[in-house]
Amino acid sequence: MAVQYPGREVRFNEPFADCHRALACDIAGLIVEQRYDHSRLVLFGHSFGAAIAFEVVRELERLRLPPRLSWFQVGLHPMFEVNGQLWLT
Repeated sequence: MAVQYPGREVRFNEPFADCHRALACDIAGLIVEQRYDHSRLVLFGHSFGAAIAFEVVRELERLRLPPRLSWFQVGLHPMFEVNGQLWLT
């Protein structure tokens, strides 16, 4: 499954997502809806996609459907959370 964000490429005319968590919840919902075998699921994200993959994993864990291999991070600085907000350094 490949993800294309609203407002980009062929989804150019769609409004942008309100926040990264909403986008991640939508992606996690599609994973569940499509009945992907979460025990065989591997997520890969590059740059902003790494932050989204991180949030998708958090949502799948909340749904008790954690992927076998959580995520790869490529080209993104370390993240930390302050008062419930995700920050990039």
